[in-house]
Amino acid sequence: MLDIILHTCYKLLPKAGNYVPNVAIICDLRAIDVPDNLSSATNLSSATNLSSAINAATVAATPADPSVECIVSGLQYAPSPWLVARHGSVVASNASANMLFGYPQANLVGLPLAMLIEDVPPFGPGHQVEPVLAWLHTKMGRKIRALVSAHVFKQSGTLVLLLVDCAHMSRIEQGLRNLAFRDALTGLPNAHALMQHMGAAFAARKTDLEPVGLVLIDVDRLRLVNDAHGHSTGDKLLRKIAQRIKERAHPSEYVAHRGDGQFAVFSAAYANEHELLNRADQFLTLLAAPHELDDRRLSITGSAGAVLSDAAVRSPQQLLRSADVALYIAKDRGRNRCEMFDPAVRATTRRWLNILTALERALRNRELEVHVQPIVDARSTALVGAEALLRWPRHFPDSCGPAEFIPASEVLGIAPEIDRYVIEEAARWLAQLRQSHPALGSLCMNINVSAETLRGSALVELLRSVRGQYRLEAGALRIEITETALLSDCPSIREVLHELASEGTPLVLDDFGTGYSSLRHVHDLPITGLKIDKFFVDRSLRDPRSMALVKSILALASALGIATTAEGVENEDQRITLMRLGCDTMQGYLFARPMPAQDLPEWLDGDGRSTLLNATNITPYFGIQR
Repeated sequence: MLDIILHTCYKLLPKAGNYVPNVAIICDLRAIDVPDNLSSATNLSSATNLSSAINAATVAATPADPSVECIVSGLQYAPSPWLVARHGSVVASNASANMLFGYPQANLVGLPLAMLIEDVPPFGPGHQVEPVLAWLHTKMGRKIRALVSAHVFKQSGTLVLLLVDCAHMSRIEQGLRNLAFRDALTGLPNAHALMQHMGAAFAARKTDLEPVGLVLIDVDRLRLVNDAHGHSTGDKLLRKIAQRIKERAHPSEYVAHRGDGQFAVFSAAYANEHELLNRADQFLTLLAAPHELDDRRLSITGSAGAVLSDAAVRSPQQLLRSADVALYIAKDRGRNRCEMFDPAVRATTRRWLNILTALERALRNRELEVHVQPIVDARSTALVGAEALLRWPRHFPDSCGPAEFIPASEVLGIAPEIDRYVIEEAARWLAQLRQSHPALGSLCMNINVSAETLRGSALVELLRSVRGQYRLEAGALRIEITETALLSDCPSIREVLHELASEGTPLVLDDFGTGYSSLRHVHDLPITGLKIDKFFVDRSLRDPRSMALVKSILALASALGIATTAEGVENEDQRITLMRLGCDTMQGYLFARPMPAQDLPEWLDGDGRSTLLNATNITPYFGIQR
C-alpha cells in the first residue's frame, strides 16, 4: 500500500529539478515526515527511488514527531471520522467525527477523550495498538458502538484515532443483504432468497416423505400490458399483485417474486395435492380481480404450476423444475388455469431438461445447421425461392427434431438468438449461392422468426446489417410469421412489421387458415404473401369442405393482390389442381425435401430447372402477373 501511495505522490511531484518539498504521508495510520533537506543529488527518477530516499533521509535525520498541523493536513481527505488527541484531550477532528458525536464543528477540541470514549484503552507509548470495540458517548447522551483504531507517535504521545460506526456498518450490511435477497420492484424475497428458504426447509425435514409444496404463478401476457400501457404501469400492476398475494398468504407460506411477473408460494404445511390446488386457484382468483391503476382499470389472468414433493424430489432444484414444467403445461393448454405436476411425466420432464441444456450448448458451439427447401413456380416448377429451415444433426448427443427443439427454445428464452443465427446463416448461404451459380441470381430466401423476435426493433437492424454485409436487395430475405405470433395483438409487433414493409422486406403469413383471425391480419398488416397450410392441401382432393376453403383463400388472395404458396404438396394431382385454382408457388416432397444449403445447386442441375429460372412465363415470386 505504501508503494502505491508513493508512486502516486511521485506522479504529482514537480518534474523540474529534484527538490522535494516537505511532505507528510499518513498511510495505515503511520506517519512519514519527509525533511526539507533531501539531497538534490538524490536520484528521484522513480517511485521506488523516492521511497528509498525518504527512508534513508528519515533514518539519518531521526526527525521529531510531525506537528498536529502536519497530521491534520495528511488526514484532511479521509472520509471516516477521526480524532487527534494529546495528553488525553482532543486537539483536532474532522466534520464526520463532529457529526458522529453530535457537536458543531470544532467543538470537540478541548474535550477529554474519556468523556467521548468509554473505557479509553491505554493508547500510550509502548502499548500494543490493535483495533478495539468501544462505546462512544454523543452530546445527547446516546451510546454508539464503534471500532476504534489508533496510532501513537512515541516521542510526543500524539494519538490519531480512526472511528468506524458499527451501526453504520450494520446498515450497509443489511442494505447489501437486501440487494442480494430482496426484489427491488415488489419488496418480496427474490429467487435467491426463495432457493435459500427452500433449502433450509428441505434440510429441516426428518424424512423424504414429509411433503413440501410449491406454486409458481405467472402473469399472462404481461408484455402486452407493458407494450400497451408502458412499463411504469406494468410495474405498478406487479406491485399490486405482490401486495394481494402477500396479504392473503398464510403465515406458513413463503411468498417470493422470481422476476418478470412470476411469483412463487412455498410451504411445508400443505397436507395433500387437493389443498395445494385449492390455494393455487385462490391465488389465480386474486389476480383475476380488476386492478385500479391511476386512471385505468386492468383485468388480467394468471397461470399456475403446482408440485407437491415426494420421495423422488430430494432438492429445491428438483421441486422448482417440476413446478416450471407444470406451469409450462398450464400455459400450453390455454393459460388462466393451474396444472399439477404429474410424476408420470417425470421421464418427459427429464427429456425436456436435457434438450434445454443441449440446445444452449448447440447454439454456443454452432452445431445447428440451416437447411433449405425449394419453392417452385406452380406452372413450370422452376425454382423461384427457398425456405430456410433449422436442423440439429442427429450425430450430436440429445439432438432432436424441430417439433421438439423449437418450442424448447421459446421456453428457454433463446428463440431470438436462434432467429439471429438462422438469419445470418441464410443470408450468407444466399449470397454464396448467387455468386457461385449465376442461374440463382434472383433466388430469395424465406425465414421464420418467433413472436419474441418480432417484439423488438433488433430484427429491423439485423436485416439491414446482413443485407449490407452480403450486398442483398431488400426483397432477398422474406420474413415468415405465424398467426400464433399475432394473437397477442401486440402494438410493438405491428410497428416492427410495418417498418419492415416500409423498407421493402416481404412479409409472408404462414399456416394461413389455421389461426383465429386470418382475414383481419390480411386486412390490417402489410402482408405480401400467404402460405396455405398443409392440413388443407392434404384434404383438398378428398374433402369438399377443404376444397371450398382452399378455393376461397386463393380467390381472396387474388382479389387483394397477395401471392400464394401451397405447403406440403406431395403428388402431381395436388399440383395440377392447385395450379388450376390459381395458386402461384408450391413447396413439398413432390419437388424436394429440405436439404443442406450447399446441396441446392446439385439438386437444381440434376432436375434441369436452372434453365427455367429466368423464363418470361414464370410468375415472379410475390410479384404476381395476371
